[in-house]
Amino acid sequence: MQDIGSAFGLTLIALSGAVVLIVLLPILLGLKQFNRLTYAPYPLWIWGIIGTLGVIGLTLVLSQSSELHERSLRKKWPTVQGKIDSTVVVGKRGFLPIVAYRYAIDGKEYASSAELYSPQFGGKNMRKETSERIASAFESGKDITVYYNPLEPSESCLETNLRWDMFIRLGVGLFLYVGAIGAALEHLLRKILLAPTASVK
Repeated sequence: MQDIGSAFGLTLIALSGAVVLIVLLPILLGLKQFNRLTYAPYPLWIWGIIGTLGVIGLTLVLSQSSELHERSLRKKWPTVQGKIDSTVVVGKRGFLPIVAYRYAIDGKEYASSAELYSPQFGGKNMRKETSERIASAFESGKDITVYYNPLEPSESCLETNLRWDMFIRLGVGLFLYVGAIGAALEHLLRKILLAPTASVK
């Protein structure tokens, strides 16, 4: 199922590259027409920065596309009532509530754990208090709704919402990729457009 998410990410990347090319080409042609197009080769370290930013952007787009797709599929999973075994908050700088729980499918019991989403804004004390407040809603022994994979009942989760931070990472990835591909294309197009034309004998 993650292949569909990756395919969506690749499509997004291809479309973004095409849009950058469509926007850049007429601008550079216009500059050439008015003799305002210049070219100076990038040093190696500039290409290193462009390549690094591009790879980071590609990685973020592909990973977040797959995660968003996977979470959208989890919304369709069947549910069952489970029971919380324990809830703890872990971490020293970033704090995560972790819930251990169990549930039964067709008479077979499963045990699992899940990280709960906790916004990490503000200072250390605020982040810790936020996580502890979220964890307090998941007391030991409390019944809880569990989403489970009907094809693999041992795979389960407690949250299926699409978190806003996923879209932020996707947006940052697109920004980095578009910036890198734009800089590379702009540079290469300048070189191509200013290449000397072979004289015809």
